[in-house]
Amino acid sequence: MKFPSFYEVSQETQKALFRFPIASLCATIGTVLSILLVNYEPSETEIFPWIKSIGTCLIGLPLFFSIHLYVEKNGIVSNKKVAFLLGGALILLFAFLTFQLHPRFESPTSLFRFFIWLIAAHLLVSMSAFQNKGEKIGFWQINKLMFLRFAGSAFFSLVLFLGLAGALLSIKALVEIEIDEKWYAYLWIFLAGIFNTFYFMAGIPDDINSLQTETPYPKGLRIFAQFILMPLVIIYLVILYLYGGKIIFQGHLPIGWVSNLILTFSVFGILALLLIYPLRNDEKHLWIKSYFRAYFIAILPLIALLFVSIMKRINDYGITEWRYIGFVLGCWLLILSIYFIFSKSKNIFYIPFSLFIICILGTTGFWNMFQTTKFSQVKRLEHLLSVNKILQNEKIDCNLPQKKLKAEEAESIGSIVNYLVDQKHYSALFPYFDKNCLPLDSTAYEIINKIPYVASDNYKPYTYNTIEINFNNQVQKQINIEGFKYIYPQLELYKGYEENIPDIPISIIFKDNEILFYKNKKLQFNYNILPFTQEIIKKNKENGLIIIDKETFVDIKNKDNQSFRIIFNNIFIEKDLMDETFLNIQHINISVLEK
Repeated sequence: MKFPSFYEVSQETQKALFRFPIASLCATIGTVLSILLVNYEPSETEIFPWIKSIGTCLIGLPLFFSIHLYVEKNGIVSNKKVAFLLGGALILLFAFLTFQLHPRFESPTSLFRFFIWLIAAHLLVSMSAFQNKGEKIGFWQINKLMFLRFAGSAFFSLVLFLGLAGALLSIKALVEIEIDEKWYAYLWIFLAGIFNTFYFMAGIPDDINSLQTETPYPKGLRIFAQFILMPLVIIYLVILYLYGGKIIFQGHLPIGWVSNLILTFSVFGILALLLIYPLRNDEKHLWIKSYFRAYFIAILPLIALLFVSIMKRINDYGITEWRYIGFVLGCWLLILSIYFIFSKSKNIFYIPFSLFIICILGTTGFWNMFQTTKFSQVKRLEHLLSVNKILQNEKIDCNLPQKKLKAEEAESIGSIVNYLVDQKHYSALFPYFDKNCLPLDSTAYEIINKIPYVASDNYKPYTYNTIEINFNNQVQKQINIEGFKYIYPQLELYKGYEENIPDIPISIIFKDNEILFYKNKKLQFNYNILPFTQEIIKKNKENGLIIIDKETFVDIKNKDNQSFRIIFNNIFIEKDLMDETFLNIQHINISVLEK
């Protein structure tokens, strides 16, 4: 593998820029935005537009690269070419607008959809040049070329990064020049976003139709597929068949994670088959043709095992996004296996094409994974509440006396509510409550506590027990500010929200048990209060209310040697009774001193 010279890189960059202009523009904008994001360090509430824009560029790059390839391969010019590019722009605009406008980009729905559409865009690249039945050779050749080119560009990018990062470290150590750590991030983003992308695109032949001519099969690729991938496939196959035999012998239903193992096996197997596809009719490798058919026959019992495993989980716990994906991929594997067992043509184009259709259908329409998941979990909750007569006339009466439920039922209600809240499906829960009973800004904890149920005495319920820690410095005048210039008193910090001080460029965020203190949009310090809180609870060995009769604080110095003091006034915790070690710190009240 020859390492490209600087002249070659500049020439190939220029070539890719003029040949794939809009794809290049997406890569450049995404890279610049990523560098600015690292430099700017926006607060949690300011970061969403950056992530949203960078994510859109990530989808736009493969989307427009595939459009460029399709237009070039089919000789489309003038108005038709403009129409294709405008169509791509509209798709990208739709993707941009579909990102949920959540300030901290924590919507799992939005993240799921983004990653699935990113996969769909890359699948589109694999299909963009050759779609006809008579273009099997060209389809395989261009995907082989892109696979090898991507591996090469990724390798060169990694080598360059390690070399240049080592040079920066040497300068810092030998010349004693202080180098901001951000430069390593800038370097990686530039190499991944610009060098890697442009080098990859420049490797596409000018005459795409020339790929329809069969060329000698790469020896390195055959060795990789035959002696690395295929043995892995056989190992996975043996393990899964042994596990299947154990299930039959013991009469136990399969455990949930076996579906992940089957899907992993399928990925390795299909990748190996795609890589050796041209050799199936080679007289020197006639065994490959038999292996091709045998693989899809061998996978059928495993697909049955996959369905049993997933359906058991769905029956017990309802549908989630991952179970939806597992079930749909199981159906895809079944259809694909039947096709390759009985079809004479065995066109591998249908593999990425069918996956692309699944990605689009699975994230759009009323049948998409998000709507299906919400419907399934809401119906489970509705059933549990109805059979226990908590739900009457489609409403939950918050004033009903608490009903004792079995541990399994109580745990299920709690887990469903928490799941729906975590997935940002609040709207699905509020219709079951009267407006006077449950405010629209209620947390999962508040929703659970409004449902009139408790677990039976013999079980621990799936709910939370609260712990409140009060310190004796509640009153501002009691705070000793000697030696400090600034005081930011009585800061109310709720989990996941930002507190801003009016007329002062200060913002404080409490997230994942960490206090993040920003001044002029620059992070001054971050402090994880979980160990501190755990130590207090351990010493006091109490639930409910803990009172600390002394001023309690921690002193912090940041990397710029600036001193801060956090004085604790109040900490409110939700404790999971199913896991005594789990502390969910929901709200804190602190004062911050700055020297």
